[in-house]
Amino acid sequence: MYRRFSLEELKDIIEEDLNAGEEEYKKERYNISSIAFFKAIVGICDYLIYKEKGILPSNHTKRFEILRKYYPQLYEIVDTDFEIYRAAYLFKIRREDAEKVRKDAWRLYQKI
Repeated sequence: MYRRFSLEELKDIIEEDLNAGEEEYKKERYNISSIAFFKAIVGICDYLIYKEKGILPSNHTKRFEILRKYYPQLYEIVDTDFEIYRAAYLFKIRREDAEKVRKDAWRLYQKI
């Protein structure tokens, strides 16, 4: 099921992830919240990369390579949040870690 890529549709998905992250955060479900917020962050990165470079990363490795090379400040944020995202699959996420990913997601959303 391949369709034509659209920045507008990607923005809708990002907003859906942000809203899902908020709903789960309010329920104190920090693992699910962190995953949703990190998914939004990934979407924001892809949005910015595609809009500015015309490249759509196919996986986290390629995305991180592009961020490291062209967006070093953004890379630092994403790299730290990626550790929280990965931990969410194995460990209970603390509120302060979920809050970090949440704040980063909303701050980065302002860039699109």
